[in-house]
Amino acid sequence: DGGFVEDQHSFIFSYYNTLNKKLMFECNRSLEAIYCEPNSGPSFGYNDVFISNECNSNLDSCCHIGYSYYNTINSYNSDESKIFLTGSDNFRVTEIEVFTKKSEKLSQDKIEKLCEKTGKNSKEIIEIYDTYNAVAINGQIKLNLFVAFLIRKNQNIETEKELKEMKRILNFVFEYFDQDKSGYLDFFEFIQCYFIFEEKNRKKSQKAILEFLFDLADKDKSQSLEIEEINDLLKKFPTILNRNNFASHLRDK
Repeated sequence: DGGFVEDQHSFIFSYYNTLNKKLMFECNRSLEAIYCEPNSGPSFGYNDVFISNECNSNLDSCCHIGYSYYNTINSYNSDESKIFLTGSDNFRVTEIEVFTKKSEKLSQDKIEKLCEKTGKNSKEIIEIYDTYNAVAINGQIKLNLFVAFLIRKNQNIETEKELKEMKRILNFVFEYFDQDKSGYLDFFEFIQCYFIFEEKNRKKSQKAILEFLFDLADKDKSQSLEIEEINDLLKKFPTILNRNNFASHLRDK
């Protein structure tokens, strides 16, 4: 029915303002909560409010209001901003109400087709579908969510330059799959590129991204690119698609 059901793996927090001052939260980022940090609960407002793992049994949760949420009373990262909501900069969550989004299950036929298309097993497909539904809205994912999610999954970004270039690559990929220009990707579009950017080994990750972009640019599927297409890719993504890697890949093709 599109509502919420109880589940032991996700939760919503409400906060008690101890300072008796009126505060209106207006998040200036579309990402209100991110669930991708290992061994932790959700992070709100790009770590304005961070919920630790096993948050009801330790004091590792913390907050410093002022980065993503408009707090006009205290300056960012000041002592006052750290205690504004909770009375202390580190706190324990004492009460938990548990909910999760209710989403349509994948049919066995769809799972088998996705296994064949991606080379992954059914368990992996179901796991990424559950993860996708945690960040998707009404079964679709927007560009900014898509970029933020896959950036956090990619463990091979070492410099600010690589980070900026990876964001451009993800924008390029999103626009390619968003063929109806709706500004959203559904799960079947999303999964075609998810496993490429999840690769943990740096060399394998670069090779996978290179092959992926080669296939996107090879519109007629001739296994060859015009020199203008090659130069265009190298100009767009010079750091990740360095010329040596690209030349090696073309020889392999």
